[in-house]
Amino acid sequence: MIYIPSEPFDVVSFRCNAAKDFVVGMLAHAHRYHPRDPKEKDWHKAIVEEGIEIADELIKQLNLLLPQ
Repeated sequence: MIYIPSEPFDVVSFRCNAAKDFVVGMLAHAHRYHPRDPKEKDWHKAIVEEGIEIADELIKQLNLLLPQ
């Protein structure tokens, strides 16, 4: 479960925790995880990158943009 704290809060910690939660969820699926790019041989790296992308999009949608 993703906890959305009230402001102010640490966006970096939120991002890391959200990415971790998404990766755990993807691994808990009944079927083994498969990278989006079939050429990707290192699925550990691919799943972490996808978890971070999802966390970043969540932050964007919550209008909690990361500093540029």
